[in-house]
Amino acid sequence: MNLELPQEDTYQQHTLQLFLFSCLTGLRYSDVMNLKWENINTDSYMLTLTQSKTSKHISIPLTENAAAIIERYGKHTIKSPKSKVFPQIANQVLNRSLKDIMKRASISKSINYHCSRHSFASNLIEANTNILYIRDLMGHARITETQIYAKALESDLVNSMNTMQNIYGKITANSI
Repeated sequence: MNLELPQEDTYQQHTLQLFLFSCLTGLRYSDVMNLKWENINTDSYMLTLTQSKTSKHISIPLTENAAAIIERYGKHTIKSPKSKVFPQIANQVLNRSLKDIMKRASISKSINYHCSRHSFASNLIEANTNILYIRDLMGHARITETQIYAKALESDLVNSMNTMQNIYGKITANSI
C-alpha cells in the first residue's frame, strides 16, 4: 500500500490501485472491470452489485481506503450511473504490470490479480471475522468455498487452548 510509483507510469499506478481495491473489497477482476457508478452508494459507503461469475447479488461496506480509491477515479470522470468506475485494462496486462510492481516492492512471491481476493479473505480471517460474514462478502454460495481461505493460524490455536484453559480453570495434582 505504501509503495510509491512514478506518476508518469500510469499503467502501474492503475494496476496498483485496482489490485488494492480488490484486496479491500474481495471483488474479482471481472467485477472490478464491470463496476459502475450506480453500484456505489456514497452516502452509506456501500457497494452493491451482481457478480459476473455467479450472478449472486452482494453488498460490501466500503472501508475508507476503498472509498478513497473510488474517489480518486471519480475526480477524472463524469459519474454517469451506467459508466464504469475504473479504466478498462486486460487481466493479462494487469498481471504483467503486477510482476513489475512486486519487483519494485522487493516482494519475491509470484503474485497475480486473483491473489487480491485471497488477501481479502485471509485478512478478514486474521481479523477474526465470522466465516459466515466472509462467505457473504465474497459472494460464495457454499461455506465450503470460503473455508479454503480459513487456514488456522498458530497464534489462534494457542489462544483457543488458553481460552479453554480459562473455562476449565486450573486443575491441581490434589484435585485429580
